[in-house]
Amino acid sequence: MSVFKRSQRKYVKKAYRVRNWREYEAGLRDSGSLTVWISLTDGKLANWDAPRSKTRKPGRQRKYSNHAIETAVTLGLVFGLASRQAEGFLRSLLDLLNLDNEVPDHTTISRRKAKLGKVTFYENEHKAPVHILIDSSGLAVHVSQLRRPPKSRDYRKLHLCVDEQTGEVVACELTSKRTRDSSRVASLVAQIDGPILSTRARVGKRRWHIDSGYSKRSKVETTFHRYKAVVGSAMRARGLAAQRVEARIGCKILNTMMALGMPDGEMIG
Repeated sequence: MSVFKRSQRKYVKKAYRVRNWREYEAGLRDSGSLTVWISLTDGKLANWDAPRSKTRKPGRQRKYSNHAIETAVTLGLVFGLASRQAEGFLRSLLDLLNLDNEVPDHTTISRRKAKLGKVTFYENEHKAPVHILIDSSGLAVHVSQLRRPPKSRDYRKLHLCVDEQTGEVVACELTSKRTRDSSRVASLVAQIDGPILSTRARVGKRRWHIDSGYSKRSKVETTFHRYKAVVGSAMRARGLAAQRVEARIGCKILNTMMALGMPDGEMIG
């Protein structure tokens, strides 16, 4: 068929060209550089050891800082390594760098990961108003060793709030699969440190669709595609607290890669 019907045009795949290919290619190379994911100061690991407590408290002193645990988890997510593999990777890396820092074992990484809390992954430096896009997607979770696998695979819901202009993740939440998307809007908006450019309640649904460019919501769907391609479509942690930390570190990884360089494309056909 040489001529498409009007109803068929939306199914035709569009062709795009990247206008900043040189910068984008350099960013892709840098995303695999260890210097991006490991903080070094004067040839030494920065903020690796836990600071000594000034007050005497019962129990053993912490040997590794939260930054060290976060670095181990980040390397595992970026390079697709389990906790034991991340431990071995760090040990071999420090040996090659001739650094005498000790590496947390996999049990310490798993235990401390749940206690990292709200890892910071976005900072609005200019405090400029943002136009936000909100959506959710499912991430598979481990269902333990069941004799009968569940009929429907269990999963967590990852709610993301994305800046429409930059594509950065500005807020996120991880909930159970039964949570309604609309119930998390208020908590996502509360995480944003700065003014919001527009909301639907201010101008009404129909007018808001026209003024805000409602079709641009596909950008948040692209963010979910990037998350599952880079971090993965399944969660590695077993507990909810550790899973929430893992999701926030995953958002931090996406924002870091975006800062390295993103494609500037134009449609050519």
